[in-house]
Amino acid sequence: MVKELYRETAVARKISHVSFGLDGPHAMQQQAHLHVVAKNLYVQDSKRTPVQYGVLDRRMGTNQKDAECASCGKGMNDCIGHYGYIDLQLPVFHIGYFRSVINILQTICKVLRLLESIPGEDIPLLLMNQDLSKPSDLILQRIPVPPICIRPSVISELKSGTNEDDLTMKLSEIVFINDVIMKHKLSGAKAQMIAEDWEYLQLHCALYINSETSGIPINMQPKKATRGLVQRLKGKQGRFRGNLSGKRVDFSGRTVISPDPNLRIEEVGVPVHVAKILTFPERVHPANKEMLRQLVCNGPDTHPGANFVQQQGQSYKKFLRYGNRMKIAQELKEGDIVERHLQDGDVVLFNRQPSLHKLSIMSHRVKVLEHRTFRFNECVCTPYNADFDGDEMNLHLPQTEEAKAEALVLMGNKSNLVTPRNGELLIAATQDFITGAYLLTKKNVFFRHDEACQLASTLLASTDISMRIDLPPPAIMKPVRLWTGKQIFSLILKPNKKCKVLANLRTKGRAYTSGEEMCSSDSFVNIRNSQLLAGVMDKSTLGSGGKANIFYVLLRDWGEDAATTAMWRLSRMASAYMMNRGFSIGIGDVTPSHGLLRLKRELLDAGYKKCDEFIKSQEAGRLQCQPGCTDEETLEAVILKELSVIRDRAGKACLQELDPSNSPLIMALSGSKGSFINISQMIACVGQQAISGHRVPNGFEDRALPHFERHSKTPAAKGFVENSFYSGLTPTEFFFHTMGGREGLVDTAVKTAETGYMQRRLVKSLEDLCLHYDMTVRNANGDIVQFLFGGDGLDPTYMEGTAVGALAAQSIGEPGTQMTLKTFHFAGVASMNITQGVPRIKEIINASKNISTPIITAHLENDTDPEFARQVKGRIEKTTLGEVSEFIEEVYVPYDCFLLIKLDIERIRLLKLEVDAESIKFSICTSKLKIKPTQVIVQSPSVVTIRPPSNSKESIDFAMRSLKEALPSVVIMGVPNVNRAVIHEEIDKGVKKYKLLVEGDNLRDVIATRGVKGTKCSSNNTYQVFATLGIEAARATIMSEIKLVMENHGMSIDHRHPMLVADLMTSRGEVLGITRHGLAKMKESVLNLASFEKTADHLFDAAYYGQTDAITGVSESIIMGIPMTVGTGLFKLVHKYPFRRRNALITLSTSLYFCVLLSPFFCTLFQPLSNLFFDWHAEFSM
Repeated sequence: MVKELYRETAVARKISHVSFGLDGPHAMQQQAHLHVVAKNLYVQDSKRTPVQYGVLDRRMGTNQKDAECASCGKGMNDCIGHYGYIDLQLPVFHIGYFRSVINILQTICKVLRLLESIPGEDIPLLLMNQDLSKPSDLILQRIPVPPICIRPSVISELKSGTNEDDLTMKLSEIVFINDVIMKHKLSGAKAQMIAEDWEYLQLHCALYINSETSGIPINMQPKKATRGLVQRLKGKQGRFRGNLSGKRVDFSGRTVISPDPNLRIEEVGVPVHVAKILTFPERVHPANKEMLRQLVCNGPDTHPGANFVQQQGQSYKKFLRYGNRMKIAQELKEGDIVERHLQDGDVVLFNRQPSLHKLSIMSHRVKVLEHRTFRFNECVCTPYNADFDGDEMNLHLPQTEEAKAEALVLMGNKSNLVTPRNGELLIAATQDFITGAYLLTKKNVFFRHDEACQLASTLLASTDISMRIDLPPPAIMKPVRLWTGKQIFSLILKPNKKCKVLANLRTKGRAYTSGEEMCSSDSFVNIRNSQLLAGVMDKSTLGSGGKANIFYVLLRDWGEDAATTAMWRLSRMASAYMMNRGFSIGIGDVTPSHGLLRLKRELLDAGYKKCDEFIKSQEAGRLQCQPGCTDEETLEAVILKELSVIRDRAGKACLQELDPSNSPLIMALSGSKGSFINISQMIACVGQQAISGHRVPNGFEDRALPHFERHSKTPAAKGFVENSFYSGLTPTEFFFHTMGGREGLVDTAVKTAETGYMQRRLVKSLEDLCLHYDMTVRNANGDIVQFLFGGDGLDPTYMEGTAVGALAAQSIGEPGTQMTLKTFHFAGVASMNITQGVPRIKEIINASKNISTPIITAHLENDTDPEFARQVKGRIEKTTLGEVSEFIEEVYVPYDCFLLIKLDIERIRLLKLEVDAESIKFSICTSKLKIKPTQVIVQSPSVVTIRPPSNSKESIDFAMRSLKEALPSVVIMGVPNVNRAVIHEEIDKGVKKYKLLVEGDNLRDVIATRGVKGTKCSSNNTYQVFATLGIEAARATIMSEIKLVMENHGMSIDHRHPMLVADLMTSRGEVLGITRHGLAKMKESVLNLASFEKTADHLFDAAYYGQTDAITGVSESIIMGIPMTVGTGLFKLVHKYPFRRRNALITLSTSLYFCVLLSPFFCTLFQPLSNLFFDWHAEFSM
């Protein structure tokens, strides 16, 4: 379909709504052109003519190029197709409404022809729309036969005959069974035979609608899987997601990408080959007439040229490869359209998949170049997340002036230097540019006059080719004039005296120690009036992320042009300097010295010795357990800590030994690539291999590998790699290393799918939230979600119409892909595992009732006293009778028997438990054991006796044994479903403070515990908070939990984004998860829900209830092909039509509603729906 550039109509038409309903037999017959009765497909002749009254009858259209439709006389390309119908001999259930029919039959009395007998006034009681649906229409008496254009036959050249569509085959089977039933009825066959035929007809009608219908008997299941009508609509490749919400487009190109530091930040290098194919339709007017004439003369094979000319008033185009181009050029008139080649300066959209956030597609200006790859400046890699190892990118060419303007202003590369996730710079210097700037601005870097001029001349290119450059006075005058690297770098910011840009920045660099400008590592950056006075430039001052950045300062104070120009100058100067200076990495850079090897050996011996001591003390039972940990867990924690200390120390020693000119060290110090851990692994020691955050677990026979002794806990046996990559790994070390690497690979693969689905759900639920003119955030129906965006309205980039919902979804979803999937974070103590990363984000946005690690943080009334903390812990933590008793024994004496419980008084005192024998008696009597107070006798403060019930039906012996087994689990203290509480110690302003971390989700009981400060309690279970404290507390919990997960992974995110998600989830008065169930409660639009999940269910429900979709949201608008009400589509334009009558000027304003046929393309996609599922009304407002 060619895009219509200028619509030549007097009125603008727009679909106003779509209503759904059920089609009855009468409506089906009215819409149809043919009654299908013939079971054969083709006449037995050589031409393969379709049988008349068959399912391929030409009156329903044609799919052969040389044939015409018998109904409308049009060919294959023009005929939109016509319906037929099949009259069923016996009525069958519609599989889509089967459950609805059962529900109706359960609500009315049992007599024959029930559904037809329901009076019209009672239909609304069944929640049906009586104008659009009748209960009797839920039973199929007729089946519509869709047009042939949506079920074409494929003629096979290899073998004679055709391959028929699944729908055609299923329809022919239905006609055949229908025929059989009719014959059996006429011949008076047995009722059982007709019943079997009827069942078979029901099965095929169900499979025709939904070929994945469950519950089919094994002997009746189809041999090969077919595609029913439902299968055409659902899923990623279905009509909704594959053809309506997302389409393949024209005017696009795709090829491999390459770097080019000479291109400006906003430019993209396009191959000439692509530029000749992609065209822009330019309308001829006096200003461009001569230029377009020249392009027409050049034709399609010479760049710049043109491919087509469309003269005003004509429907066809002239292809310029053939015909007299000179004549066509001379005949060009104003109003003609010339489809010219892509030229320098044209606006194009550039995109890399996966498009995780809005900066994955931005507009650039074209620079046509030789060769066959797209090229762009490496500074723009970060927003696209692109690298040059074979990545491909897409280019889209906007086809109208309006699209061009929107692309340039809203999606412009310059306008999107900062990310909406947190307002930090995303387009900035990377890798080589940072290394080059770091080396250029180091101390002791001097240039002679010729070298300084050579470097300064790299700034002269593109539009700055004739710019004047003022070299500053040299830093050293005698014996020879020398300029410092810092002076040359300053030219990037202010190349001459006329330049008005005066940037000022004082900030700490990456390697800052102390003393500001007197810092020993020269890592305090001081830029005054665009002159670099002190400090080396590194990632913190040049790279993306953070706001203490020279480009951020330029953007903030001097605008986007100053920032992008400085970036472009830096990329040229840094790469030129690096090419001339030379920068490489070789095996010599990672060769350790003898001193380093000796030091590493000493560190390893000392560390191994400590680990052996820990293992021995654990075996002897002398190891002091950490709070809430067993001795095994404590041993693992202390060994892991010791081994990480070994690696860190070896790494530090390695860094001290390295020469300052070492290339990997320069890269790590400047922040351009790699870290100190990478260097120490290459040179000194690879370190402990972790699997799920622990040492390598035991495999078979209590050891990780058969190369070690059983039950061995030594570092080497549990995955510690003492070798470096330089020295090479031993076979066992290599195996452990691959185990760690495999986990990373699996994690990445699983994470991609998990986060992709999570982001899709977020976007689907938030997509229609938009910032309105009154500063409120509303959804497509106009419901307010936030009264003031962000709670304060202080958004610096505030613009009415901003799709803040989509931005929030992207800002939470995009960092998710960078998070590790299975991460456990220790909340101060090794025992408390808190789910983190993607699984935790999923739990929060799904509003899960049962989360994997529920934790309540309880602040204490007296938070400085450890004794008080232990007391409160005893009140909260579940304590059972078995934990505080020395023994429970059966005692048999003549004429009596009882259980004797000996309490461990010393343990009760140490645990600070507020229990005694009397309270234990009360706990036993109130437990589920059905023991009366008369059966329990307190003999002394430490002895309690219990007699079994005398009226027990079992023997006394059995009663005693079962009682002895049940008693240890009786809860005598604490909150029942709290298994553990750990005292967490933290130092606040030099004072030790204590709080409790409670493992469990009984928030109400914890708040009510004596000694707990109830107003300061918090839980990470949103549902529990909602049930206990209400909806506002749940909203605050969602916000704080999302923020906490992001912070634990070192990612910053603006609080507005989690706030918007929390507001949406709680806007209906209950916590709704962002899942298909939550979405169904949030949204009312049928098309929106159908394009998300459970497509068929939503469409059948909409038809049953007679719903109407107002087409206000984003998904519905895209499906219908109309502008959505966000961004530039938020406002409406009112046109005044001057209309003269009797010399009076009046404004004509009419509003008419009428039904029209849908376009051929739309009909083709939706015709199977319009009869089988619902009656499709598309009303247009004019």
